[in-house]
Amino acid sequence: MKLNKLLDKQLKKFLPEEYRNKEELQLFLNAVSDSYNAYERDIELSEHAFRMSEDEYREINSRLNKQIALKKASINKLKEAVTETGENSLTESNDEDELLHIAAYLKRQIGALRLTEKKLHDQKAFYEHILNHIPADIAIIDKHHRYLFVNPHAFRNPEIRAWIIGKTEEEYGIYRGKPMGFTVERRKHFDEAVLTKAQVEWEEKIVTPKGNTEYHLRVLYPVFDEHDELDIMVIYGVNITERK
Repeated sequence: MKLNKLLDKQLKKFLPEEYRNKEELQLFLNAVSDSYNAYERDIELSEHAFRMSEDEYREINSRLNKQIALKKASINKLKEAVTETGENSLTESNDEDELLHIAAYLKRQIGALRLTEKKLHDQKAFYEHILNHIPADIAIIDKHHRYLFVNPHAFRNPEIRAWIIGKTEEEYGIYRGKPMGFTVERRKHFDEAVLTKAQVEWEEKIVTPKGNTEYHLRVLYPVFDEHDELDIMVIYGVNITERK
């Protein structure tokens, strides 16, 4: 049996040759050689396991460092976004404290936003309630002639009232089969109100679906924004047939 290299080297150095070849020692030397081999295998396996653990540790550490860097970058982006909203109370602290501070701030902002939205909704409902109960035609259109609001007095049919939102005067004229002169006349007064930046009034002759002739006083009131550009046009109308 071939002996372990290290054991063979040691035997050649310390054990005389006549003893190495004795048959009665071979079993003992073979057993010692097997122990040497087993020990070396254990050492090799341990070193291999250590190298694998070290590689895994480096990989895990690299992933953790990337996650930490990503977390810091995310926190910095959040801080920048919060600062842009006017909040300057964020201070340098550890990441967990910063996240808690940002979360608390965002919670306050969401609460304030919801309260503002409710106030705006209530305010809008309040004014619409008033406009809906004024005994006159009330409509609001934007600078592109699209209807933004009409009250029930202007369009009594709820389906038409819902349909016309977002539509133009031209689209309404086509939908109702009105002559082209109807929309041309209204556009002329619209342009006049924008050009003069003043209220414009005129009388409009209308033939109802039943064939009756009515006269309506129309009033356009332009509203301009801070850049002196038209924002909305408020339209007011009242039936003056009885005055004729």
